[in-house]
Amino acid sequence: MRRSGTSLVEQIAATHSQVFGAGELSDISRIVDTVEADRRDRPPEELDSDLPRRLADEQVMHLQGLGQGKTRVIDKMPDNVISLGFIALLFPSARIIFCRRDFRDTCLSCCFRRFDRQIPWSYDLVDCGVRALEIERLANHWRRVLLPASPHAHN
Repeated sequence: MRRSGTSLVEQIAATHSQVFGAGELSDISRIVDTVEADRRDRPPEELDSDLPRRLADEQVMHLQGLGQGKTRVIDKMPDNVISLGFIALLFPSARIIFCRRDFRDTCLSCCFRRFDRQIPWSYDLVDCGVRALEIERLANHWRRVLLPASPHAHN
């Protein structure tokens, strides 16, 4: 969720010589929208089955360009949590960091912050709380589904 510490985590990670902090990229939502638009109103036999892989490969090349030779690039877009299943399929070696801050602090910070673009839920404390709970529910789902079943997996 926004205001949960993503910028701090990105800054800390980017101090490593092989990590580039790219900020909040809208690339994942664009890729998801493109794939969904391609599949809308088309019979299965007409689908471009290579489209998701091509878009993923283009994204990796884009990130490599942004990272200027670094081995890891951070996209800290909080809403990527919505598309983690898609991300896991297209980018199986991607690593996900969940940033979680006390919901009261996060929501209050969202309400006081005026974002560059309009984010309707951020102007009402109740809406912020509902979103925080739903994001947490979704993150817990992805942890259960995507983390390997091993004694060393972190929740």
